[in-house]
Amino acid sequence: MPSPSIYLPLSVATQSSDLAVAFPKTDYTCILQPITNGVTQIPCQLNAAGGLAPYTWSVTSGSLPFGLSLQPGPQNSTVIIGQPTIPGIYPFTASVTDATGNTASGPLNVNVAPSRLKVVTPTLLSTFLNQPYVPVALQASGGVPPYTWSLFLGSNPLPPGITLSSNGVISGTPTDVSVALFALLVEDSQSPVPAQAVFPTALLNNAQIIHLGPSNNNPACMATGNNVVAGSPYAFVLSGFDADGPVTLSGSFTADTHGNLTSGVEDIIRQSGTLLAQPLVAGGSIGFDNVGRGCLTLTTATISADFRLSTTTTDPNTNLVLDASVIAWGDSNGAGTRGAGSIRKQDSTAFAASPTGTYAFRLSGWDVSSGHFALAGVATAGTGLFTNVTADVNDSGTFAGPLSGGSGSFSSADTNGRGTATLGIGANTYKLIYYLVDANHIVLNSEAPASAAQPLISGEATSSIGPFSQATLSNSQIYRLAGSVVGTPDLNIGVLHFDGVSALSGTAYTRSGGTSNTTTLSGQYAVDPATGRVSFSGTAVPAIGYLASDASGLTAYLLGAGTSAASGVIEFQTSSYPPGYQFSPINGPYGLATNEMLDPQASVFAGVDNANLSGNLDGGGGSYLDLSTPAALIPVLSYWLSPYTWNADGTGTFGGNTYMVSNAKKVFYIDISPLNAHPAVVVASRMKQSN
Repeated sequence: MPSPSIYLPLSVATQSSDLAVAFPKTDYTCILQPITNGVTQIPCQLNAAGGLAPYTWSVTSGSLPFGLSLQPGPQNSTVIIGQPTIPGIYPFTASVTDATGNTASGPLNVNVAPSRLKVVTPTLLSTFLNQPYVPVALQASGGVPPYTWSLFLGSNPLPPGITLSSNGVISGTPTDVSVALFALLVEDSQSPVPAQAVFPTALLNNAQIIHLGPSNNNPACMATGNNVVAGSPYAFVLSGFDADGPVTLSGSFTADTHGNLTSGVEDIIRQSGTLLAQPLVAGGSIGFDNVGRGCLTLTTATISADFRLSTTTTDPNTNLVLDASVIAWGDSNGAGTRGAGSIRKQDSTAFAASPTGTYAFRLSGWDVSSGHFALAGVATAGTGLFTNVTADVNDSGTFAGPLSGGSGSFSSADTNGRGTATLGIGANTYKLIYYLVDANHIVLNSEAPASAAQPLISGEATSSIGPFSQATLSNSQIYRLAGSVVGTPDLNIGVLHFDGVSALSGTAYTRSGGTSNTTTLSGQYAVDPATGRVSFSGTAVPAIGYLASDASGLTAYLLGAGTSAASGVIEFQTSSYPPGYQFSPINGPYGLATNEMLDPQASVFAGVDNANLSGNLDGGGGSYLDLSTPAALIPVLSYWLSPYTWNADGTGTFGGNTYMVSNAKKVFYIDISPLNAHPAVVVASRMKQSN
């Protein structure tokens, strides 16, 4: 007589009593676990363990959500497939019967959520050994807040020293150079079954997983790419802070074919002392690598200083660098200089002729009480004199203007394009240094630190050709404004649509005092036909403007009317009203950098983003950031992922936790992360501009 067969007890195997959250009219899927090799979608599956095959599955109590059903699965399983139709919590019991008639069951729930819970794609920078990680506040949308965050099953632990809090903050200081591979799980507060979402988003193919660890980029300065135009002067201006307060730098340099600086001059204006027109001596250099990252060293008889650059404009024929953003690169402990600015190729043929014609101008900086100061206006230049000066001034919220009838004077430019100037506006006379970029563009700096009589300010001037009319200001434009109230940045970017008659509309994105807002604009504008001064009313830009004439796209300079004394620009976007980008306007390599440092505790950076049409800012590789924080210099950070989004009017996001506006050639964006208490406007410029 044969001995009886013995089988393991029959059971229903699931990883929890709750299955993946479902969404109406969406295929129901689960995630393959563990996620060791990436996040991948699979059908939601119940497995039988023990007993004797074949097995029969059924729902013996409760019901599946409408639209879902049990279907045969691989081997000993059944799968739940379909598209649910009605939101709700659906408890049910799944039962399995084996060939001997034994039955096992398990209680389960499916939550059909009314709105999909999603993880907003974050921007994750690489780590740098023993330096604080730039904290990331993870974001989710949909579901029922508050959200709870964790690492998904099968993830590596984060690098030693880095943590993920339950409220979604990745932070810490890495203590080794290990790389973590992980996915994120967020759960909402629905009861009794919370909705869940996983990032990276599960896909049927091309499974992804997050990488967090050091960058593989080489931090060394390498002159392997296109350099500046040999023998041509370049003007620069930079503003920021040192341990004693506000600082401005300005000057001009010329390099040879090897990037060695052969001549030039530098102005250094600090609260602790001023060095004007200091000749550059041997030892200075400039060079760029093949992705547009640059290094600059300026050396005078008494000081040598390093800077990092990001290319913003290249010559379309030679690919040589015409313009770049610049940040100071010498403060690793809070005792040095940090700041941001720009360099621009000069046309030396303009040096022999004095500035002539009408120029719109703007300057911003700090008064002697550390309040933000800004002014904007228009002046006519000729035979060493400024006449017909009209301007508006905002000193830390004390607004005056329009102030007309001003005058001033200026010296001839020297071989570096450098000169000095005075500008009388109202009761004050501002003493300035200028550098000619070309016949239509000038960069400006103060010649002394802030005092009771003078603020420390820097800025620019651009030709402004009138007469003007309402029709001068038309089409769609983008704008940026930045100021400060007692160390708290006040940032404003947006899109504006002018009808050429008197009406404007658009959208404003603001970050002020830690609060971020979006405002729909609908107002009026008026253009002074003689000066090009623009005033706004209604729900409009909180500023006045002065129209400029610039082939690169500058439309006007802006001066904020509020307590932050903001300064900024309007730039052309499209001739449609409103614009309608059918495809992403953002594509190709962009050099980006902090525009104006508004706070001694702010971090400043320069870098490159390679945007592709799929919404990724590292689409072509080579993206990086050189980051200067109050405590450290952190070179060539890379992105694991940095997304952008765009709308038809050129608004969107540029990385996680941001607001963005774009005209394709340029991007203005602001960080709205609650973890960044010291943000600034960031400007990104497409490197290869058309003729």
